[in-house]
Amino acid sequence: MTNNEKGLSFERKCFEKLSEIGFSDLRFTKNTDNGADIIGVYKGTIYVFQCKDHLKKQGNKCVQEVLAARLLYKGNRSVVISSSGFTAAAVS
Repeated sequence: MTNNEKGLSFERKCFEKLSEIGFSDLRFTKNTDNGADIIGVYKGTIYVFQCKDHLKKQGNKCVQEVLAARLLYKGNRSVVISSSGFTAAAVS
């Protein structure tokens, strides 16, 4: 499985879980996503998600990307979903 296929598989899993917990109007962004993978609505709030399936903890780069994507996609909240956790810099 290529890294791209692995990433798409993780994004699909995230999409399914978001749907299960009550997000509506879910959609994947285009391949050139500008820092966002999934957009969805929960209780009237628009969320922009970045999905990361890596072995290492995620740094602040993905946080910066999803914050910029929130503005681009006119979201209210931005979220990074990571299978490996986050560095201290990303958390702060």
